[in-house]
Amino acid sequence: MKRVIVVGSSAAGLRAAEEIKAQDSSIEVTIFLNKGPLPYRPQLLADFIAGDIGQDQVCCQKQEEYSRKKIFLSDKSVVRFSLRKKCIVVEEKESFGFDALIIADMGVNALDMAKGAGKSGVFNLDRLEDVEKLQKVVPITDTVVLESDSLLALKMACAMQSENREIIWVVPGEQILASVLDETSAQVVRGLVEEHGVRVVDQNSIVEILGDMEAKAVRLHSGKVLASQIIVLGDAPQDLRLLKGSDLEMDKTVKVDAAYKTNMDDIFAVDRLCDVQVSACLKSSDAYEEILEQQGRVVAAGILGQEVEEKAPVAVSSFKIGEATVTLVGETVSKEGAESFDTREEESNIYKKVFFEEQKLVGAVLVNADGEKEKMLQFVRDQVDAAEIREAFSLQDDVPEQVEEGQSSPFEADDVEQERAVGGVASCEIQEENDGDGQG
Repeated sequence: MKRVIVVGSSAAGLRAAEEIKAQDSSIEVTIFLNKGPLPYRPQLLADFIAGDIGQDQVCCQKQEEYSRKKIFLSDKSVVRFSLRKKCIVVEEKESFGFDALIIADMGVNALDMAKGAGKSGVFNLDRLEDVEKLQKVVPITDTVVLESDSLLALKMACAMQSENREIIWVVPGEQILASVLDETSAQVVRGLVEEHGVRVVDQNSIVEILGDMEAKAVRLHSGKVLASQIIVLGDAPQDLRLLKGSDLEMDKTVKVDAAYKTNMDDIFAVDRLCDVQVSACLKSSDAYEEILEQQGRVVAAGILGQEVEEKAPVAVSSFKIGEATVTLVGETVSKEGAESFDTREEESNIYKKVFFEEQKLVGAVLVNADGEKEKMLQFVRDQVDAAEIREAFSLQDDVPEQVEEGQSSPFEADDVEQERAVGGVASCEIQEENDGDGQG
């Protein structure tokens, strides 16, 4: 009997397991969870901590579904990989041989994060096991410091914000969401975030978490100390220590080819562990699960001796910041040679921006214009010509004028204060005082 082993809680690993069992029920498939949760959707963790959905909705499927599909689950932790011998060793020195191995997640190495990240009170932004604990302590916490310039971090910060709790969001650059939004759209979104009560500390990073056994404060790169009992860190590196010394080619992740094959026969790496670059727009969108499922299908095809074509979906993210609704469709970062238009309706706090490459629509930012999401999504999928967008998008010119990064389009506000006026937040409110901690 052929045996396939999956390591880690991942939608990609789960999809591979499902595809393999569906096409060849004689193959034995086991998912080792490393004492972690069932495979889950990290993009839903902010909804989970806000209480909008339960853990069963974050997980890809209920446990009984695995039994029905005859996929074995083990919560035991892998303690050693013998890749040349094609076996893994788990707790109590129990070994399992494999014909194919899929590694999706090796957990987090706190030693590779900020100094003191192993203390109690420090949580990882995109790990369900950490967010479950975080959900229990946030209601009794006065201050939370969160560091990560990701869309999930923004959603998490807004989800935890309340009148009796200060949320401090630390980002490395002058602009928030630098890998997801262009500068103008980022200013609009930042205005909404700050109006919602989240304090943004830009051009900074956490270099040390202070306290004895428990976190009490953080020291920023600027030297400023912020008191906080809860610290949430994102962008955590994978813990590759168990794979060191093997023949796998890797750096911070494992190197794979287009079929997610490593340099070793019958060993695949997907999701967090592989070095395949997924755009930040896609990774933070509702379409990320589809990306992971495609990875799983490709790996399953490789194990079964088949081929399957990957097709990148269009990134779509819709979320609330207070009373405002923000929708991102497609690629929403200005690229060299790209073109963009934006327009705003100050009375209704509506902001819209579209992005073109080679005169084809590739993305859109919609604030308080969620009713146009489906239309824009179809336009991006169809790569509608710029001229055809004018009437639907209420633009004033027939052909978009090329915009270099940092320059104003014909439809941008005349000054920075107007740029941040959407949602009632003006730049003068944000830049009124700068005490040297990097707060913008």
